Amino acid sequence: MYPAAILFMRLYGFSGRDKRILVLSSILVVGFSCVSIALLVIFYRSVSYLDWPMLHVCIIAGGNHKLLGIIFTLLLSNGFIAMLGMLFIMYQKYQAHRSSLINAFYRDGIGFFMGLSVLALTNVVLNFAPGVWPNPLILQADTDK
Repeated sequence: MYPAAILFMRLYGFSGRDKRILVLSSILVVGFSCVSIALLVIFYRSVSYLDWPMLHVCIIAGGNHKLLGIIFTLLLSNGFIAMLGMLFIMYQKYQAHRSSLINAFYRDGIGFFMGLSVLALTNVVLNFAPGVWPNPLILQADTDK
C-alpha cells in the first residue's frame, strides 16, 4: 500500500505541488488503504495455520486467498492511476521542457512503477490461479508459536 503512496507523492511533486493533485492523491491513498486493510483483516480471520515443530513457526495453510488477490489488484490499480497521472502531467506541463532532470525523474518513477507492478501482478496471478495457493506466494506470513 505504501509504495503506491510514494508514487502519489511523486505525482504531487511532478505536478509542481498542485494542491488539487495533493487532495486527490490523499483521498485515493486513504481510500485504497482503508479498503485494503479491511480486506486484510477479513483474510486473516479466515486463515488456518500449519504447525511446523522443527522451525517453531506456524505458516498459512489455508484461507480465503481471493481476498489477497483483490488487495494486490487494488495495489496494482492504485499505482496505475498514479502512473497515468504522471503521464498526463508530463505531456501537459513538460512537453516543451525536455530537460535531463525531468527525464531522470520520470524514468525513475517508471522503474519504481514497473517493479511494483511486477510484484503485484505476480501475486494477483498466484492468488487467483486454481490449485496453487498458498505455496508459491511471494509474501508468506508466519507467526511464532
